Amino acid sequence: MTNSASLEPTLFVGDVVTINRLCDFKRNMISDSDSTAPEGADTYPELAGGAGHVLLLEGDALTRSVLMGVLQGSGHVVELASDPAQALTWLDERDFDLALVGAHSSGLSALGILQQVRAFSPDTEVIMVSDRGSVRDAVACLRAGAFDYLEQPLSPEDVEASVARAIERRRLRATNALYRATQVVFQDPQPERMPQRIVELSMEVMAADDASLMLPDEDGRLHL
Repeated sequence: MTNSASLEPTLFVGDVVTINRLCDFKRNMISDSDSTAPEGADTYPELAGGAGHVLLLEGDALTRSVLMGVLQGSGHVVELASDPAQALTWLDERDFDLALVGAHSSGLSALGILQQVRAFSPDTEVIMVSDRGSVRDAVACLRAGAFDYLEQPLSPEDVEASVARAIERRRLRATNALYRATQVVFQDPQPERMPQRIVELSMEVMAADDASLMLPDEDGRLHL
């Protein structure tokens, strides 16, 4: 095998994750182009800056319109869920930075919806939106893992700021996890195990079921 320390590996994890120059570890590009989306879903475009993928569950038409305007105005890609069941389907099929959970007609409490969302997608931040919340409800949701709890009437500025902070925290967690993974890889006393360690840790960090590490030969062609 060619000396792995001099290679620029390409790593395929889950959908497609490409990591170039793992030693530098400055940026990881993730592509969803091969993932299976819910029926009628479009492939997410590449996002710039602090924009993210947001799942919106809101049954009230006026509130939904306000939230959509704020989110899309900030450059976020938004998917609408008509009820909690559809929201969980989206979470099972897609990777979201944030779920914005508001009014719905399922009969479940806000805390119940939050717990289901967190169970399906632990890495997705959740912001709760309530039109009749109480301090007790807010505390319960925050203790259960909600990033924020917003009450009506909504301020577009407050929504935008909360969403931006939630997405930033989600991405910082992912970056820190990958950084810790690279530290583990390069501290391994057995260099010949590096390719296997990269695969194992990438699967763990990305919560992927499978991964393949492709290494270039002298001509730049990739091989498993």
